[in-house]
Amino acid sequence: MTLANLVDRWNVPGYNYFFEIGALLFLFILLVKYFYHKRFPTILTKIFISALVVAIVDIAVDITASVLVETYMYQCPIWINELFNRAFYILQVALPCLMFIYLLAILGPKYYRNKYLYLFLIPGLIFAFMIFIDPATHWVCYIANNAEGKLMYTHGPLFLCYYGTAIFYFLLVAVFGTIKYKELEKRQLIAIYISISAILIGIGIQIAYPTILLTGITIAIALYFIEDNISNPDDLVDKITGVFNFNALMLYLEKTTKESRENFIVSIDVKGIEEINETLGIVTGNELYGEIGDFFNSLQKNIYAFRVFSSKFVLLFRKKIDAENAVGAIRHRFEKPWEIKNVEVKLSCKLVEFTDNGKNETCNQFLNYANLLAESLNSKKDELLYVDSSHVEKIARELKIQKILSDKLNGDCSGFSMRYQPILNNRTNKFDNAEALLRFQCEEFGNIPPAEFVPLAEKAGLANLLDEFVTRTVCEFMNKHPEIKMMEINVSGAEFFTNPANKFVEIIKKSKVDPSRICFEITETATVKHSEHISEFMNTLRKQGVKFAIDDFGTGYSNVNQLLNQPFNIIKLDKTLLEDNKKARLFVESMRNLFKALDYPIVIEGVETKEQYEFAKKLDFEYIQGYYFAKCLTEEEYLAFLKEHK
Repeated sequence: MTLANLVDRWNVPGYNYFFEIGALLFLFILLVKYFYHKRFPTILTKIFISALVVAIVDIAVDITASVLVETYMYQCPIWINELFNRAFYILQVALPCLMFIYLLAILGPKYYRNKYLYLFLIPGLIFAFMIFIDPATHWVCYIANNAEGKLMYTHGPLFLCYYGTAIFYFLLVAVFGTIKYKELEKRQLIAIYISISAILIGIGIQIAYPTILLTGITIAIALYFIEDNISNPDDLVDKITGVFNFNALMLYLEKTTKESRENFIVSIDVKGIEEINETLGIVTGNELYGEIGDFFNSLQKNIYAFRVFSSKFVLLFRKKIDAENAVGAIRHRFEKPWEIKNVEVKLSCKLVEFTDNGKNETCNQFLNYANLLAESLNSKKDELLYVDSSHVEKIARELKIQKILSDKLNGDCSGFSMRYQPILNNRTNKFDNAEALLRFQCEEFGNIPPAEFVPLAEKAGLANLLDEFVTRTVCEFMNKHPEIKMMEINVSGAEFFTNPANKFVEIIKKSKVDPSRICFEITETATVKHSEHISEFMNTLRKQGVKFAIDDFGTGYSNVNQLLNQPFNIIKLDKTLLEDNKKARLFVESMRNLFKALDYPIVIEGVETKEQYEFAKKLDFEYIQGYYFAKCLTEEEYLAFLKEHK
């Protein structure tokens, strides 16, 4: 069959509208359902709604154009017929173009913001231009008198470009989705394949039987699968509370951070529901969560409420006044009891109110701000914490340092170095012991004190890597210098939960250093906090000959009985106990007498003056440490110090 014969075949009146009418009703119901549900204004939502509206208008225009051509050709002005037909063909090409853009949006910002990918829209624009000028060219479709002098709707020689353009975009979506399948969920990929297959089958049937209008129903099927598997509003709503979920928050922040949009945020931590779960059951607790969610949703229209985790919520506002009003309403509501199953329960909430200036580089950065600010409430007595730019700048610095620490510790560990502070053996009057102290510097922040970067490393889950680096570096140093009798190494309290004791055993064995030359220091605070986990860690290493010292004794809340339950070899008294006051001195003397009776060697820290040194000698401490003898030394300086004090 020639192209001309195929075109002539389409120039036949007598359309079947049943499928189109059914598709129109189905899509209208889908649109109502979509708007009825709680929706979140993501790029996917906007594109899907656009496609849904275009499809509805397209089918309505198709039915109208077909009726006008078939029934009212002479009663209606030709320009009206032409207008509806041109609108139909342009909308028919707009839909597959929207499908392509929708796929880019699914893949993420790096795709739908890529200007070069939009060059694929050029064929669609060319076809739209062809339709626009068609009244003059008659390339695609036109209404004109036939040989018998009757008006006839006629397809032009380039009519197949209409189907060809649509097929091009649907195949483009299929091919592009296949290439990028790793970046798509399985259900998303299946929905795309089913949708495109349905439309292509409809196009094929339409070509074979031009009077049966099927494209509308296949488009409806495609949009249904997309809505059910990709653009479903329910996927972004927390099922228990009815507010938006964490995924919705990520999508929103992804958008606002790219747009450098200013947001006003209220972070909320609801207290007391855990007790409800324990006493009245989880079902009742979930019902209470639902009541809280309803309250947040009822505050005002121009806010977004999210459930981030368990009892933690985030509210986002575009105007500061709205945030302030919401805070007042929330505090007022939580002053009153909540009624659930005829039982009144009292809940409390902690709130953080701050302004995001829109300068965050990523949505993860924003979330870290929110989480860290919320954590800071734990140390605040007030229920509401107002955060200014200095708080955000502080947290931004902490997050950057954590990122740098992570990169360095998982890389070449550049920027880290060791310092050594000699410890005097008061029995031999020799410096045969030292404490290894970690230092860190980077290009952006210079020297960062241990009091800052060590807690940040622990918070970021990097404590193990930090301690392993220190142990490995110190052991390698000691292996080269047997004159060093013993080295004290600080160990983070985070170790005791993961219990990587065998890792430390491996490091020590690999260095070929006698384990008895290693003494791990554990702070008194860590001993109290992790008492249930510390014994296993210590016993594993003690079996190898490693010693342990309790560090900074006198700063925590331990008692002697608790201390005796742990296998420590050495006690290190905190430097604050050397303060020049009578009570501190009496406490030091009593501790010295007690631990001497228990046969515990003691290191007194923080000796900086001659008077403190004389006091330490008077009490006959086994070991004395402090700036009075030497500050923290590099490897070269420490070795030189040992030579000088043989």
